[in-house]
Amino acid sequence: MKSFIILFQLLPFFAWANVQTRVSKIYEIGKLQEPPLFVQTTEIQSEDLGTFTSSAKIEDRDGKVVMTEKVAVRGATLISQFVEQLQSMEAWELVVSENKMVFKTYKITKDGRREDGKKAEEVKSFVNGPLIEMFIAKHWDVLTEGKSVKTAFSVLELQQTVNFTFQKVSDGYRLGKQVMIIKMKPANLFISMLVDPIIIEFDSSTKKMVYFKGRTPLKVLKSGEWKPFDAEILYGHPETKNAF
Repeated sequence: MKSFIILFQLLPFFAWANVQTRVSKIYEIGKLQEPPLFVQTTEIQSEDLGTFTSSAKIEDRDGKVVMTEKVAVRGATLISQFVEQLQSMEAWELVVSENKMVFKTYKITKDGRREDGKKAEEVKSFVNGPLIEMFIAKHWDVLTEGKSVKTAFSVLELQQTVNFTFQKVSDGYRLGKQVMIIKMKPANLFISMLVDPIIIEFDSSTKKMVYFKGRTPLKVLKSGEWKPFDAEILYGHPETKNAF
């Protein structure tokens, strides 16, 4: 996987219930049979299907919190998203209001957060991690037919949106359930040459994400240095919480 990080992958959910907890497990690629390197817990409070807030944390094997996220969505539209990467001591924020998307980056210090960059973009139709399942469900029939779907995706650490194409690869099985396997890649030819495609799988009956393979915003320590982490992720749901 080449160096291009997209923050959405670790934190997708579909808010079906008023209060919901989802636990997902994050593995080194090819090592799903071993204990996960990280565990993510997401607490969701929803008013209806498209209006909710969430708070997520990712812990390593020692129970140390290495990443957090807070999200607010109203009427299936992102209002705010704030992510802290505590391994690299960085943070990213996106606030959407009126006709602007405002991206901010921060450096985290022992005295608090210091703003390190700011960029505004005119509001357009886009999706991100918290909205990915809604987006796929909306275009399910088109994807099932083998047609591709393109949308702008907010990439917090780049402080901008990037166009991505989603297309069905095949059907398969995961945890005993039929899934639709989708490839996600940048629509821009030049960027797509620099970035390996992302593979995501959705339960064919519930349309919820159950699996991800690709680059994450997490890091692993190798030879004394923090390195980007490519992962396989199994996403837990309340009704299948014992599947892992």
